[in-house]
Amino acid sequence: MKKISVVVVIIMLALSLSVGVAVVCDVFTPEKPVVYVEFSTSRVDGYTTIYTPKDYDLKILQLTDPQQKYPVNDYEYIGGSNEGTFVFIERLVKATDPDLVVITGDIVMSQMMNNYSYFLEYGEFFEELGVYWAFTFGNHDCEGSYVYETNNHEDLFGQRTKETIVKTMRAFPHCLIVKGDAEKGGGVGNYFINVREQETEEIKYTLCMMDCVYEPQEDEYHREKTPEQIAWYEKHINNISDLKYGENRKSDEVVKSMVFTHVPVPEIFDAFESAWNNGNPNENYCYGDWVEGSNSNAQYNSCQFFEKCKELGSTTAMFSGHWHSNGFDVIYDGIHLVFGQHSGVSHYYRVDIIRGQYNTYDMRDIFAYGDERGGTMITIDTEDESFEINQILARDTIKYDDLAIDYEELYLTLVDYGDDVIR
Repeated sequence: MKKISVVVVIIMLALSLSVGVAVVCDVFTPEKPVVYVEFSTSRVDGYTTIYTPKDYDLKILQLTDPQQKYPVNDYEYIGGSNEGTFVFIERLVKATDPDLVVITGDIVMSQMMNNYSYFLEYGEFFEELGVYWAFTFGNHDCEGSYVYETNNHEDLFGQRTKETIVKTMRAFPHCLIVKGDAEKGGGVGNYFINVREQETEEIKYTLCMMDCVYEPQEDEYHREKTPEQIAWYEKHINNISDLKYGENRKSDEVVKSMVFTHVPVPEIFDAFESAWNNGNPNENYCYGDWVEGSNSNAQYNSCQFFEKCKELGSTTAMFSGHWHSNGFDVIYDGIHLVFGQHSGVSHYYRVDIIRGQYNTYDMRDIFAYGDERGGTMITIDTEDESFEINQILARDTIKYDDLAIDYEELYLTLVDYGDDVIR
């Protein structure tokens, strides 16, 4: 309904009285949208909260690893495009119409280049779309050894700290990230978003965002969740469960949650092997392919986060990225472990440089598995707290021909460079 000015209302009233006609006048007040957000800074409980109507299906679109990057190295070889990535995301968001977008890390591929301007672009981009969004830091968003502070945010080199980026992004009304309160060693940008029903204020679900810890001046990021992060997760799962059920709740009265993080728990690879069952998928296989990555790194494989999730009985699903070429959903010990679809055209996807042979490209995976870039749609039924997870493929969802890389043409182009650059 269009708003009518006060002057027009007065004129209508005067005319109605002069001719003796009874008029029922609407009081025009701003209406809240179907789904709306209250930020942590304005709430007593300290948690940013999404409010939904009763019996509402909340739609969350997970995107991962769009990796806007300075155009160097493989960017040009594979036809990478920062502009194309924004078009890709915009079309996907408009086509799926989510209530919330969550990007699970590697928003940028900074390396030693300035990351700050890219984050500003994302903030402005989602403001133009008018869509709420949250993100977790990935290992390339703030790379420890390149981080330093400067008063000139237009510098070509160097990266701003996570604290600076969070503070900047909080100025955008649709960005839900907060710094969080994990202890030292737990990183920056660990936070929860509660989902409450508008009428009853009941907490229906909570969404946990977890950092990929990369300490300043360090040369290596943590694939595993650190002990400080796990302690932080446990504290807040208990706090939010107390808010929902009361401090005297029973041990099995625990809030339902979903975790969004950049690097998946190491169990995800064993989970896929078990569900895939040597090509005879069982009931724990939902969809998708495992193309790259492993849990062979000893420190990564020592991560205790999945065990803590099982112990607390809260988390029903985990969403991640990091290894671009994967995209699957499998169930492991009752928890969905999901590799999100790669969500952009700025960086490699199923095409990589063979290590030790610079500019030699291996293109076998793209021809074997095809292009399955896109996103993951999570739909939470707030009536019974059930959920669905669906693979959203760009090629089936949006106009994609003008964005997709023509890999046959790319193959022939690389062959022209010589036999030593392709396989």
